[in-house]
Formats: sequence, structure tokens, C-alpha cells
Amino acid sequence: MTDVNLVEFEFDNCRICGKITPYKKDDHIDKRMGYVEGGGQLCGECWNKIYSI
Repeated sequence: MTDVNLVEFEFDNCRICGKITPYKKDDHIDKRMGYVEGGGQLCGECWNKIYSI
């Protein structure tokens, strides 16, 4: 497996744009920014586009 594949396997991707987020798949959701319960992890940019006022 290449390093890129390992990163993609280990870290969550944004559910909207697919960008790799800084959160590992086994990080608890209470410790994450941009996690939408029932929806999944969002990157900061997508989170801001949807939820910023």
C-alpha cells in the first residue's frame, strides 16, 4: 500500500467534497469539529458553506 492509500484508509473524508479531513476514522465524534450526526464528517470549508450565518 502506498502512503497516499494509507492516509485515505486511516482518515475520514468530507462527505460533501471528498477532501481528507484531519480526523482519523476511530476518533470519537465528540472530539471532532464539523461532524454531523447522521451525516458524517465535513471539512472546515464545507461546514462553513453550510452552517455559517
